[in-house]
Amino acid sequence: MKKGFTLIEIMAVITLLFLITLAVVPSIIKQVTNKKDDVSDANLNLIYNAADLYVSSNKDTYKKETGNTYCITLDTLVKEELLNKNVINFTTGKQIPLNRFIKITVNSFYEYEYELLGDSIKSLAECIGSGINRSKINPVISSTNDPKSPIGGYVINQKVNVSFSSVNKDKSSYYIKTSTTGKSNIDISTSCSSNETTGIPDFDSCKTIANTKDLDPDTWYKVGGDIEISYTNPTQTNGTLEAMMYDGKNYKGASTITLSKVFYDSNDVEYSNENNTDLKNVKQALDYAYEKLK
Repeated sequence: MKKGFTLIEIMAVITLLFLITLAVVPSIIKQVTNKKDDVSDANLNLIYNAADLYVSSNKDTYKKETGNTYCITLDTLVKEELLNKNVINFTTGKQIPLNRFIKITVNSFYEYEYELLGDSIKSLAECIGSGINRSKINPVISSTNDPKSPIGGYVINQKVNVSFSSVNKDKSSYYIKTSTTGKSNIDISTSCSSNETTGIPDFDSCKTIANTKDLDPDTWYKVGGDIEISYTNPTQTNGTLEAMMYDGKNYKGASTITLSKVFYDSNDVEYSNENNTDLKNVKQALDYAYEKLK
């Protein structure tokens, strides 16, 4: 007569099945979930091409500056008629939600890179954390010469204005460096040396100095905001003024301007702007420059 299973044998089988379930089911669920969220390469190519057309047509908003990160939704591309309203996932056969985000990053080669994210708050936070739609505008530099047009490449004096007001980046620090001696319209109390490799400020080297308006050549100065620099010391070569901002993380926006050669000495009343406003005589101006610089 065939005996039935004992209670111990039944419990052993149940335990074995339970252990197998614990090991297998999570893996199956993960595969199903991944399959559900998987978007085919064909879909991604379609979406990324549409996104590329969109940002390339709006370059003033989506500037190609290394490190810039932007975020748009599929719905934006649909509204611009760059993408069909019913985007079917070729993998699942279901429609891709139009509220999913596309993360757009400008790489070190000044090229756009795209990544399709989800439609959750977490996905939005990822974009925001990367700097969503932040326009990182470089400092604006302008100059005023006297005379307005250099004579033989020389001017009497030159004033350069650096504006950081348009820089739309939180917690930024501002720096300037001039290759020739200049005078600031505001007191400056922090100077920095240059990084030997990159030429930008060596932020670890910045130190407090006595308040000064006199700017030494080839020294980075940290400034609090917009600044005007005057150049009156005679120079025989053109110079350069550099201005940059740094957000403390990874963005460095910079602008430069070429400085004119200066032949005006503020101690010379003869050629001061008050006593001689007519500098159209080029020979006279160049003769004066030659005498001053020889």
